[in-house]
Amino acid sequence: MGYSINKQDLFDIANGGIILGSGGGGDRAVSYSQIDDIFAVTDKVEFVSLNEVPDDACVCIISAMGSPLATKAHGFTPEVCVNALARLELVTGKKIEYVAAFETGGGNFMPPLYVAAKCGLKAIDADGIGRAVPESNMTMVEVAGVAGAPFAMADENNVGAVLYFTDSLDCERMGRPIITALEAGSIGVANYIMDGKTAKAALIPDTYAAALSVGQALRKAKDDGADPVSAIVEATGGVEVFRGKVTEFVAEVRDSHDWGHYVLEGCGEYAGRTMKVMMENENIIAYDEDGKPKMMIPDAVCMLMTDGTPLTNAELQEGDVLGLFAVECADAWKNEKAFAVYKECLKRLGYEGAYISCMELNS
Repeated sequence: MGYSINKQDLFDIANGGIILGSGGGGDRAVSYSQIDDIFAVTDKVEFVSLNEVPDDACVCIISAMGSPLATKAHGFTPEVCVNALARLELVTGKKIEYVAAFETGGGNFMPPLYVAAKCGLKAIDADGIGRAVPESNMTMVEVAGVAGAPFAMADENNVGAVLYFTDSLDCERMGRPIITALEAGSIGVANYIMDGKTAKAALIPDTYAAALSVGQALRKAKDDGADPVSAIVEATGGVEVFRGKVTEFVAEVRDSHDWGHYVLEGCGEYAGRTMKVMMENENIIAYDEDGKPKMMIPDAVCMLMTDGTPLTNAELQEGDVLGLFAVECADAWKNEKAFAVYKECLKRLGYEGAYISCMELNS
């Protein structure tokens, strides 16, 4: 069933998206500013459920591409995604009717909603992953065989390009230098044109609703003086992995990606232990003090300040006290073909094994 939400609901979705986004997907400032952008062009946000989309409808993915750290410095307007959509329609001759998010995240959840409101389209309660990821090939849409090209990209001055490729890794190699050349933190993207029948197989449903539930649980916990981390673990059916203070944070922008890691020293019941989280924009995998993985992509590798403040890796600082927890991925990811899109990334960060769920790793 479709549903509509108000501005408070969208703030809850932003907070839930930041948490489930696993360290990426747009920081608080970028996320919250887009809420004002959205409600400047509409008085309510409406969603349709994925199963309501007609099989013959024309659907595309709306997103942003860039470095979270650079985007924090440059700022972001979802109008760039309107520019990208217009470019996609121009080169394909197709009229888009429905839009969906590329990934779960406070910031990347917002552009499809802005585009839908501004252009009179319908927003689907779904995205391509169920968390945020660093590379455009790491999506269920890719696993389902939907072509990523043409890949329309544009900045706020409507300067950009349309990329054509057969391998989405080539999209990364071509697209990232363009963002650097434009001196932009992030640019708007419109791509993955598909019909409604394909969308039902290629998208993860009800991801905005999941983020809304998390955001509401966070707000209630803070209002009630309850423990925010425990409240969200309960709301998601996830598993708490660690609590501690960030004692080391190393990150560098390379090829429009943020690469690095952070280390936590345990507090409370975790005193005397450490946890190292490896990142490529987002949290990809976490290792305990013995070098054993405790959570990994495609599960959501989540963090939250213990006072209930949601944050991304672009905002993280040494001295922050965090709760780390994981939320198991959708069943669609739990097969070798799907997990394969993450193997190269995990290999770069020291893991070459099979997917092991967060529930099993922390049982």
